[in-house]
Formats: sequence, structure tokens, C-alpha cells
Amino acid sequence: FRMFQQLFLIMQAFGKAFHIVLLMGLLVLILDYVIAIMLTQAIGHDPTWQGTAEEDKIQMYFGSIPNSMQTLFVIMTLTAWDQVSEVLVTQWPPMIVYASLVLYIMVTSYTMLSLITGIISESLITAQQEYRLRKEKTMEEKKKDISFELRQFLLSDCLEEDKDEHNNVNTNDLKTAMRGDTELLMKLASINIHVTEQAILSLIDKLATNEIVNIDYFVDKLLNLVGVATASSVMDMKYEISKLNLKMDAIMAELKIDPSAATGAGPAPKPAPKPAEVAVSMGMTRSHEKSDRSGQKPKFAD
Repeated sequence: FRMFQQLFLIMQAFGKAFHIVLLMGLLVLILDYVIAIMLTQAIGHDPTWQGTAEEDKIQMYFGSIPNSMQTLFVIMTLTAWDQVSEVLVTQWPPMIVYASLVLYIMVTSYTMLSLITGIISESLITAQQEYRLRKEKTMEEKKKDISFELRQFLLSDCLEEDKDEHNNVNTNDLKTAMRGDTELLMKLASINIHVTEQAILSLIDKLATNEIVNIDYFVDKLLNLVGVATASSVMDMKYEISKLNLKMDAIMAELKIDPSAATGAGPAPKPAPKPAEVAVSMGMTRSHEKSDRSGQKPKFAD
């Protein structure tokens, strides 16, 4: 089915880019129509072509607006531009004829084709990114559902009587609950976590500390065995920080330490002086300065 997924992405990208391609086609059509009017007036109705050997070809190429548009379309597809140029150079300067043909071909053929190719490619890349994001979102939702079901099974149904207040259980009890659970292995495989029962039991032994395992830690570790390269390490750090916070709370409770003192907040700052006190202090300072200069003691008003 992967082949059909790729085909679906290509069709989806082409469908999104199709309306832009139609607008560009309409732009080329308008450009050809304007140029066809000019060529019909300047070449098709030019009396200098009358009586010449190329008169019939000029009428076939530029005798009317539809004929001129057809000729422009043929030139745009690089089919018979050399034949048209051979007829035109008999009456027009070759430099002007070839320069005009090259400019028209570059604008309508190469540039438009490159733009259409770029638009379709960009649409295909966008469709692939949207498909990948949808798939990742679906996998994340499945992972959350499995995590909730596994926690519900271990905490409420299987190990409710054996866990403590921090959801810690004995490793043997957890191994007993995990043995023979083929449904869990199938659900893990649905989110690209392919493990065996022996691997789960080995994971329990790895996470155990003094024969004790935290259920939340075990579930998060199990569901992040596959994924982002550092997802499992993040789970380790998360629960190490949680354990350290619990230890710090227990030590602070035993020592009866104020949390503000433990965080190093220090004593409360002194209140800011009032404006009147500041003014009096400044007045006193100025009076002392004057007395120092005159040698007299300062006098204060009551």
C-alpha cells in the first residue's frame, strides 16, 4: 500500500497546484492574444507583402487574430519557429526577428515551464510534510491512549493494593502483571515499538532501584523506546528531577526550614523613605555644609 500512498500524495499535490497552473495558462493566453493583435496589424495587414512569394504564408501565419495566435502557440512549443523566421526575414531585419522570437520563447516556454514545475514540486513537498505531520499526530494520540490504558490497568486493576502513595511497586509484582500480555505487545507494535516480553522484563530490572519501580516512570520509558533519539533520555531526566524534588521536600519537612529561606530570598528589604523624610534629610545636609563653611552651628526651624 505504500505505492498507493505515494500516488495519492502526487495526485493531491497536483490537485492543489492545478488551479495555479490554470491561472498561468490564462496569463499566457492573454499575452498571446495581445501579441496576436499587434502581429496581425503590423504583418498580416502590411501591404508590402502583397505580390510577393511569401504572401500566402503571411496570410496563413498572421492573416487574422486566430491565425496569429495559432502561430504563436506553434512557436511557443518550439515546433516551426524556424520556418516562420525564414519568411519574416525576407522583409524585416533579421536581428529584430530573431531577437523577438528568442525573447518570446524564453518568456512563454522556458520561464512558464519552470514556474509550473516549481509550483508542482512545492505542492508535492507541502503535501508530504502535511502527511508526515498527520501521521505523527495520529501516532502521538495512539501513544497517549495506550499510556492511559496501561496506567489504568496497572494502578487500578492489577497493582492497586501493592503500590504506595508515589505509585511505586515491587519489581516482581510488576513482572507478574506484564507476563503473558500479548495485547500490550500488539498495541506497542501499532506505534512502531516492536519489543518482546523478555525485553519488557529486562526494562523493569533496569529501572528498578532496591527492587522498587515507579509505574509512571516505567510506562513513559516503555512508550519512548522508539521515537526521537533523546526521548528516552528525557524521561530519565524527568524522573530523576522528580525524585530529587521529593527528597528535598522530605528533608525540608524534617528540618522545618522556611521555603523562602531555603531559596535564598534573605530578609525583607527596608521600606523606601517617604518624600518628606528625604526633604528634611537633604535640608539637614545643606545646613551642615553651610555651617562648615561659616564656622557657625546650623539653626533649624521648628
